[in-house]
Amino acid sequence: MWLLAWIGCGGSCEVEGPLDYGNDAHWLCLPGDPSDACPERVVTATVAEDGTRTPGVLEAANEPDLACFILYPTLDLRLTRGLQDVDDRERPERWARVHGGPLQQVCSVYAPLYRQARLGTYLSRDQAGRAACFETAYADVEAAFEAFLAREPERPFVLLGHSQGSAHLNRLVHTHIEGDPALLRRWVASYPVGSEVTTAADAETGGTFDPATPCREPEQTACYVTY
Repeated sequence: MWLLAWIGCGGSCEVEGPLDYGNDAHWLCLPGDPSDACPERVVTATVAEDGTRTPGVLEAANEPDLACFILYPTLDLRLTRGLQDVDDRERPERWARVHGGPLQQVCSVYAPLYRQARLGTYLSRDQAGRAACFETAYADVEAAFEAFLAREPERPFVLLGHSQGSAHLNRLVHTHIEGDPALLRRWVASYPVGSEVTTAADAETGGTFDPATPCREPEQTACYVTY
């Protein structure tokens, strides 16, 4: 019984403001600054149906036409309500290396650290406390995206996330991109994997996104792919 009462409890998620994304230390990946999270060469292996493994290497493009903004999923698995410590980089770096590394073949990858809500936040019965945690996480994402746009004022861009990261990206698209014609023209697609995306009945919009629709054609832009 004590364990059930403890799960989801935690401290305050109120902070003075979002992280400073003018500080390179708050990024996992930045173009021109190869790191353990986003190395310029990624060793791969292709596995055939018979189990044969063929080694390979993915090389980062020199001058890609696209920029990619990516957000990692819930990686802080503590069962108390609260925020990830941004000094805890091991799991975010591992995720960025696996998911962001291959993207460098086609785009310049930007992967911010953000004070995501811990797993236990989802389990909290304190609705106000839970909401405060997710608001702090989103404020970091929003500030990182604004810094991303300042660094990338012209190039087309792709958004990619997973789980909690996808939920923040969905909100970002709806509040900052769909109502901005200039950003809509530059927005290639969003991949909000592992998050709920809804539409109105018998329609492709009217839920999570409007006017964005699912990507159905190879040349379509300002759309999303999810599963």
